Amino acid sequence: MKHIKKILLLLTAVVLVASTLLTTVSANTADDEAEAEKESQETGETSGKDEVIYATLSPTGEQQELYVVNRFDVVKEGTIVDYGDYTSVRNLTDMTEVALNHDKVEFVANDEKFYYQGNMNKAELPWTIGVTYYLDGEKITPDQLAGKEGTIKIEVDAKANGEQGKAFFNNYMLQVTLPFNSETFSNIQAPDGMVANAGKTQQVTFTLMPEKEKTFTVEADTANFEFDGIEISGVPSSMSIEDPETDEMTGDIRTLSDAIADLNTGVSDLVVGVREMNDGASELVNGSAQYRDGIAGLDGSSGELIGGSKEIENALQSMNGSLSDVDVDTSQQDQLVEGLKQLSAGLTDMKDGLQKLKDNYSTAFQALDGAMNGIPSNLTKEELNALQAMKAPQFTEEEIKALQEAGIEQKTLQKLQNVQSSMEQASSTIGKLTTAYEKAQVAKGTYFGTQDKPGAKAALGEVIGSLEETIAGLNEMTTNVDTMASEISSASSGMEGLQQLKDGIASLTKEYGSFHTGLAEYTNGVSELSNSYSDIHTGINEFDQGVSELEEDVVELKDGTQELHDSTKDMPQEMTEEIDEMISQYDKSDFDPVSFVSEKNEQVDHVQFVIQTKSIEVDEPEEEEPEKEEKSSFWEKFKALFS
Repeated sequence: MKHIKKILLLLTAVVLVASTLLTTVSANTADDEAEAEKESQETGETSGKDEVIYATLSPTGEQQELYVVNRFDVVKEGTIVDYGDYTSVRNLTDMTEVALNHDKVEFVANDEKFYYQGNMNKAELPWTIGVTYYLDGEKITPDQLAGKEGTIKIEVDAKANGEQGKAFFNNYMLQVTLPFNSETFSNIQAPDGMVANAGKTQQVTFTLMPEKEKTFTVEADTANFEFDGIEISGVPSSMSIEDPETDEMTGDIRTLSDAIADLNTGVSDLVVGVREMNDGASELVNGSAQYRDGIAGLDGSSGELIGGSKEIENALQSMNGSLSDVDVDTSQQDQLVEGLKQLSAGLTDMKDGLQKLKDNYSTAFQALDGAMNGIPSNLTKEELNALQAMKAPQFTEEEIKALQEAGIEQKTLQKLQNVQSSMEQASSTIGKLTTAYEKAQVAKGTYFGTQDKPGAKAALGEVIGSLEETIAGLNEMTTNVDTMASEISSASSGMEGLQQLKDGIASLTKEYGSFHTGLAEYTNGVSELSNSYSDIHTGINEFDQGVSELEEDVVELKDGTQELHDSTKDMPQEMTEEIDEMISQYDKSDFDPVSFVSEKNEQVDHVQFVIQTKSIEVDEPEEEEPEKEEKSSFWEKFKALFS
């Protein structure tokens, strides 16, 4: 029996050795055939390749693992050569070998698409990512944070990794996404991010533009902190940015700029008109003061004038009474003639003074009238209301943040805010303009008046008319006095016509009585005019002061519109240049993709980065596993058959 067992064991050993030898020979033959097939394989061709770089980071951002999935578009089957500083490679398409020799990778591609993975743990990303955690304001490590309750803050700091991958930092944008489970997180705050719902998850997304470095912050309340990790995607910002339709916008800006230029020109004309009006008003005040003083002086001398006239009247009456005597006292006649001549001279001086006053007054009146007519009044009420309703555009905090998130540079934002400031200044200036314009229209209305209510022009015209009537009356009085003196002198030279003299003196006495009565009425009128003209002169003074204030306002307005015009005249061109600059800053369409793994690789179509930080989880308690019985090996079971 023992002999039989030995024979069986020997046979079994022979079978096993033989099968091993056959397997070895078969494997060697297969390897030789594969090598021969590889050597005989023609060189393949591809139309290009894509690289997707996958990186795993620790919860705080330290790089831990990095591998690349390479995808080829095969246009001709055969051997393909690629390059990369890989530590190992793996075929993801079929079971054929991918050979790695230093940085050279070779494989045979038979399908239209071929994928292989290359591990390169020593390579560094173009960005450094730092993640910091805070609990209730205190910095905390990720392992301590798991399962905690309170207010958490996560800071994600993304910056350039020196010169490493500079081409990607300058031309790629990062999209940083933080997922928060709605069952354990609430009150999520992300000032610079966008919060979106995705089922039970609230995703906070930030965007980092090319060539930018930034720290993003998220705050939230948690009852049991667990976090799936941060997802970061790096994609080329190579989309072509077409020129936006800016014609309408720049057209509106051009319209505004042209309107401000017209406004500045109009205000300049308004300044000239108001200045002329102010000069005319000043001359009017001076002329009015002269008229007031002249009328006052005339009123003051009226008593003396009436007294002298009364003496002449008494002399005529005395002479007329004494003519009944044969002997006439010629000395009384001479005295009467001399008194009449003095009266005539006084009336002539008064007339000349009033004529000069009237000429000065007319000159001032004409200057004022020309200035008043020069005030523009072609704006309608609707246009004034539209001007007053103009408001400067306001950039809200949300809009400014959106521009900042888009990577708009601070100097660009400052220019936009300067435009807003200029618009606000325009609104303020237009407000002053409408106020000054309304004041000018009030002054113009007060001056010209209406059909139902005559204005200052009519009253001032009446003053000139009154002066002319007064001068004409004085001229007539002077002529009458001169005639009287001449008649008395003529009558006294021929004593033979005594009866004729008697009749003449009697008639003259009667006529002079009427003249004296008229002179008294005239002086009473002068007195009333002198008293009432004080009010007119006060009104003219107030008008002059108002016009002076108006001139100051309009000059200040002119300074404002000039400054506004200077700051906005080039605004359309500056706006266009700024838009072009912004477009050129973010238009990376001229960027030619380069390989991340090796500069030897050509025909690279796309390179993308997928980065993930490890999750932070609460450790589950370990369960003890029951001891498993060790299974017997085939040889042990075989031996057991014969034991």
